[in-house]
Amino acid sequence: MANATPRDSRAGFTLYRESGGGISRDALNDQLVSAGYGPVSDRMVTHYRSLLEAGFDRYISINRFDVARSASRFEDLGASPRYGSQPYGEGVRLMIAKGDQLWEAAAAVESVGETGVVLRFVDEEYAAGLEALKVRPSDYVYLNFLETGRSETARVIEVDTKTRPPILEVQFAHLVSLAEISSRPTLPTVRLEFKVHSDTDDALTTADQLGRRLYLLFELVDELRFIANEGARLAETEEYSAPPIVDRLSVASPIEVSLAVARVVGDLFPFGLISVALRLIWKVPEKRKIWLEGTGQAIANRASESAAQRAESEAERAAAERDIAVQIRNVIVARYNLPEHIAAQLESVALDRLPPLLEALVQAGVESIESVGESQILTD
Repeated sequence: MANATPRDSRAGFTLYRESGGGISRDALNDQLVSAGYGPVSDRMVTHYRSLLEAGFDRYISINRFDVARSASRFEDLGASPRYGSQPYGEGVRLMIAKGDQLWEAAAAVESVGETGVVLRFVDEEYAAGLEALKVRPSDYVYLNFLETGRSETARVIEVDTKTRPPILEVQFAHLVSLAEISSRPTLPTVRLEFKVHSDTDDALTTADQLGRRLYLLFELVDELRFIANEGARLAETEEYSAPPIVDRLSVASPIEVSLAVARVVGDLFPFGLISVALRLIWKVPEKRKIWLEGTGQAIANRASESAAQRAESEAERAAAERDIAVQIRNVIVARYNLPEHIAAQLESVALDRLPPLLEALVQAGVESIESVGESQILTD
């Protein structure tokens, strides 16, 4: 069997996703061939399953998926299932500079997300232009959205000149609010302020420690934003929580952060429950240290006791993480009056996505996150 082209692979994933992953390879290939596409391999169907299980709503290549899972999210934001995309028909003008050549073209936005856009070139001459210019991933592109007037610099992620019309996927230099590029209404914003206490508040903090803590803190906020947007999507509303904006950041110990966030994200942040969970996560390694103090018979005598205590600590931690997920679910359910089966789905999302971040925060030395005052309304 010849290797499937990118066009075939994308079409295959669309069919696979629409079936909920319940279609066999033979049935999938029958549909692809009858629609004018090439068949896909067992390896590709396995890749489709991985994409679906990871929460992707669009196809990305096997290599890109593997690299994205092992690399920093900033190397390919668009390869994270957190940042979905939506169909959008606005036209754009783009310019690509390579060496002493400047290439201009018109394209239609097939889909748009906070991380970038997928473009389709509507004129056949642009396929020849892409090939002649040898446009490759990592080339930079200047985009002008004709309807909103928004301009963005982006870099090329994927080029497919075999598909007709050709497709170009580009990634923005930073997260961009959908309200600014697709005229989507945004929610009111509030100022979210908090302090982050760590195990090195009274000692020198190295740059790598600080970098990890800041990265993980903003990841936590963005996960809550993702859950808020997921709730709005499931409720079939147009509400949208835009990416947070940093108002103020102090990196002295303790770290102090002030963000402009959608009001629902401010409502979702469970400061007290998160600090409880962080303390319980800290409890296990602290007890392990106590258990390992001493030698020989002293350690052996503690073995059975330590196992019971560890199990108790882990149960307390799991309960605290469930409490966080339940509180988040309740806030969104109350806001959108969602039915129980959707409420359970949101709770599952929170339980799946937040505990690994809390574990990573503890490994980075974070002990608690403290709210500073009431959330202040910035926009209505």
